[in-house]
Amino acid sequence: MAELLYSIQRVFNNYLQPGEVYNIPEYQRGYKWTDQQITQLLDDIGEFGTGGDEEMFYCLQNITLVKNKREGHKINVVDGQQRLTTITLVLAHLGGSEGLKNKLIYAVRQPSDHFLQELLVPGNALLNAIAAFLDFDAFLALPELAEADYDYQDIYHMFIAVKTIQAWFKNPDVSAAAFKAKLLRQVKLIINRIDNIPEEELFMNLNAGKVQLDGADLARAILITLVAKQEVEEYDQAQVQDVVRVNERRIRIGWELDEINAWWSNRSVYNYFNLFSKIGTGDKETIFFNQEKHPIDLLYKLWVETKGKTAIRLGYFETKKIKARVLYSEIIALHRTLQDWFKDQAIYHYLGYLFSQTTVSFKTIWNKWTEEKTTRETFKAYLISRMRDFLFTREEIYSEEVSALVYWTAKMKDHSGPRPTNWYESGKLEKFLLMLDVIEHARIRTHHSTISVS
Repeated sequence: MAELLYSIQRVFNNYLQPGEVYNIPEYQRGYKWTDQQITQLLDDIGEFGTGGDEEMFYCLQNITLVKNKREGHKINVVDGQQRLTTITLVLAHLGGSEGLKNKLIYAVRQPSDHFLQELLVPGNALLNAIAAFLDFDAFLALPELAEADYDYQDIYHMFIAVKTIQAWFKNPDVSAAAFKAKLLRQVKLIINRIDNIPEEELFMNLNAGKVQLDGADLARAILITLVAKQEVEEYDQAQVQDVVRVNERRIRIGWELDEINAWWSNRSVYNYFNLFSKIGTGDKETIFFNQEKHPIDLLYKLWVETKGKTAIRLGYFETKKIKARVLYSEIIALHRTLQDWFKDQAIYHYLGYLFSQTTVSFKTIWNKWTEEKTTRETFKAYLISRMRDFLFTREEIYSEEVSALVYWTAKMKDHSGPRPTNWYESGKLEKFLLMLDVIEHARIRTHHSTISVS
């Protein structure tokens, strides 16, 4: 079975062949993660839980590797060195650095590599020295470091990273042992091993944003990996072979997601539903959902909105609160419903008006659709009532129940009645004319719906 993701334990152990090392090549910049990025990572991993399901995992995006042509034992880290270095520093703090020394080396600068390797020596006093000094300059002034050449920006950032990690684990509610076990087993990386692209070209593409993985890629990997596993567990194990079933289901899920993305990539579909979504990626997130580049992200955002969330984050696809199989079923159901709405001429126009002219939320509309008592016709009537309420106050609406077309026509012609409509003072003329256009395109008939003040 082809591997999609690797646990941190496997990344630093049996993924590498004997004698191989992860190498940060000379063209890479130094380490530069901020205390905010490190804290966010620790918070996310700390909050993640398996709920007893050992197949659940937290996906730490990807690393891209290329074999060094001159020194075959070196596996160059073309992308992902910041994540890989941060995890290494966390393991150094947790006492999990046994066997990590010289597994990740910094060819970019010898002093940086020396500093990192010193941190990975079990029981090394360097970690205690960092804990004792708040100031980097004071740390550099230590007599035992007189011969060390550590005054570099990337070493400064490693110093700050270590101090941030140390401060985070001072929280009495955090179990270092439990966090370490979770980090090694439940945190996983997608490893992209590239052999057919020149390394320099690959590096330039990655830094130009042409190959970087989006939240859609990671959500796809999570769904393919977990859904297939959970579905296979429901089969009669005496009659099927797990490996075959898992592989077949993974392939099928991949096809389904490709078909879904193809539908959302249609510009008329994308432009229409783009009005529906009001959320973006969370402010503190490092993994973004760019729907312009990956249209399926728009579907994922709408699914997140049905849950009442105000921003999307990868963690919603890794949560223990909902099984991946159920999550995937909900996304498929939402997708099929939106396809249905797109094809229904009346619903298409009503929703287009509401989301382009009003502040209605997608969650409100979705909740109405999923109510047990809602039928297609009552849903249409509800949408009409939302349009009506947007244009007119309760006092402006006739008390008797009348058909939609009769109601709107009466309002348009109401110049001298008991409740005349003064279009020039109301500021509603353009919106009303657009409403009439929507009704015409939806081909409303008097028997389709009725309007009342209730």
